[in-house]
Amino acid sequence: MFSPGPPRFDLGTYPQNTTKYHLFDKPGVWTMLCNVHAEMSAYVIVAETPYFTTTSRDGKFVLKDVPPGKYTVRVWHEKAKPATLPIDVDERPTVSLPSIELKR
Repeated sequence: MFSPGPPRFDLGTYPQNTTKYHLFDKPGVWTMLCNVHAEMSAYVIVAETPYFTTTSRDGKFVLKDVPPGKYTVRVWHEKAKPATLPIDVDERPTVSLPSIELKR
């Protein structure tokens, strides 16, 4: 799902109060950097599934309305290697995952 080195894109610099757009049409993780402010960065993650979320401050997350079936949960963090975990969603209203430890 996430390629290790997606193609780079550059919106360049442009005048204040100007808007530029870019369509991310392939799955992957793109890093957005600011060439003026080194401390500014952002990430765009394009997934091939409607089941995605972000974690709360304590690292917990909820994926709602996932139909029963076998899935692979993929976890991404900007400072860690991606992690994957197989999971079997059954008819129970809640399925818990074991802890996922992310290491640098």
